[in-house]
Amino acid sequence: MKLLQELYKTHVKKKLVEDINNPNLPQDEEDLWDYSNINQEHTSEKTSRNQVASSFKAVDKLHGWKPDTVNLDIGGGREFQNVETGEMVHKFTNALRQRKVRNIVYDPYTRTFEHNSAVAQEIRKNGADSVTVNNVLNVIKEPNIRLRVIKQAYSALKDGPEHYAYFKIFEGTGDGKGQPTADGWQTNMKTAQYVSEIHTVFPNVTIRASDKLIIAQK
Repeated sequence: MKLLQELYKTHVKKKLVEDINNPNLPQDEEDLWDYSNINQEHTSEKTSRNQVASSFKAVDKLHGWKPDTVNLDIGGGREFQNVETGEMVHKFTNALRQRKVRNIVYDPYTRTFEHNSAVAQEIRKNGADSVTVNNVLNVIKEPNIRLRVIKQAYSALKDGPEHYAYFKIFEGTGDGKGQPTADGWQTNMKTAQYVSEIHTVFPNVTIRASDKLIIAQK
C-alpha cells in the first residue's frame, strides 16, 4: 500500500510539473471560463446562424431531450430579431424550451461579459445535464483553443451515464485544408478528425455517423 501511495504521489507531482510547463493548459477550472487572455486569430463573432442546430433533431432521435434539465450551449451564438414581433430570440433555446429543457448559452464573442460571467458562475456551482458544442470547433484555427472548449464541456458536464456532451461539426470542403472565410475561419476537417482531440479529455467518445454527431461522456 505504501508503495502504491508513493507511486501515486510521483505521478501527481509529474503531472503538475507538465501542466505548469504547458502554457496552453488552463491551471484550474476557473481559468477555463476566463477568456480575457485568449488570442484567437479569427474570432467566431460572425459565425452565428439564425437557425436551430441540427444536433437538436439528432439528440431527439438518439437519447431524447430530458425534461426539467439544463443544457449548456458553448459557442451558441447571439440572438436574432424576429421580424414580425421585434423580439430578440435564440431559436435553439426556444426549441429546447419546447422539450422543457433550459438552455443557457456561453459565448465569448456574441454575449456580454456579464452574461458569460453569470453562466460560468452557475455552471461552476451546479454543472449541466447536457452540453452542446454546435459548429464551434470547426471555426477555431488553434488546436489549443479547441482543446479549451472541449475542457469546458467536460468541466461543465455532470457525472453519470445519463449525461452527454454533443459536438456537431460543419465539415466544409472536408479536405482538411483550413482557410479564412468571410465570417472567420473554417478547418474543413471531417467529423472523425476531431475524435482524437475530444478523446484527450473525454474517456468515452463515439460518432453517430448518420448525423455526423460526436457523443462524449465522462
